[in-house]
Amino acid sequence: HVEAMEKAGFEDAGQFVMKDSHLFRITRDHAILANIHFFPKRHIHIKEMIAVRDFLRANPKEAEDYSNIKNELYEKYGRDYTVYRKYKDDYMDALVKRAWSV
Repeated sequence: HVEAMEKAGFEDAGQFVMKDSHLFRITRDHAILANIHFFPKRHIHIKEMIAVRDFLRANPKEAEDYSNIKNELYEKYGRDYTVYRKYKDDYMDALVKRAWSV
């Protein structure tokens, strides 16, 4: 998939989020315009993200909060993905717990 993603204009950022993950992104002027994360089949993170997706779809206020935090973090740290991820990960840990609890 690396060659296909690069051909589509994505930069290969390698393993980034967690073990066995693979990140591709499109940047312009050091700002990230798009991210795509790949995980192997049956990776625990896939189930977590599907649970979060379903939780956000069922809870519009949570979806709005999630959108707001991402926008706020992008405004502050849009040019530093590592710092952006650190703060987003703190939020995501709590969000995943809420998603699994329903």
